[in-house]
Amino acid sequence: MNESNIESSDSSAAIRYSALSATCHPDCVACRDTEVGGLGLRFNLRDDGTVVTRFFCEEKYQGYPDRMHGGIIATLLDAAMTHCLFAHNKRGVTAKLAIRYNRPVLIGADATISAEVASDRGMLVELNSEIHQSGQLCASSKATFFIQTP
Repeated sequence: MNESNIESSDSSAAIRYSALSATCHPDCVACRDTEVGGLGLRFNLRDDGTVVTRFFCEEKYQGYPDRMHGGIIATLLDAAMTHCLFAHNKRGVTAKLAIRYNRPVLIGADATISAEVASDRGMLVELNSEIHQSGQLCASSKATFFIQTP
């Protein structure tokens, strides 16, 4: 994670976030650089605890003509929620994931992916994430993560 990509007025939160990302999944396919086969995601931490990133939907991620593959969409949503956990100084694994595909995510355009915590019950944290293109909601997800202790 490039610390320069982290937006937060709380520098200690940004440092914790960066450290968790780097140590918890250094070879993650979603975060790994595109030069070595990853998606190259870099999330921005917001002051309200949400995370957000932009992703250019290249043709190589196509499923149906001119549309991003649903599995890539699921990966983007799940990665955003994982990074949202990091923003809250937690690490966990996806226990349950539900996705709603509202409209196609189009190839050849930027998408914005965001995530937020919906509820925190200690060992189980529920999160929401969304993908937007041109101001329209394309896909959303709700997930439960099982929190891991160090």
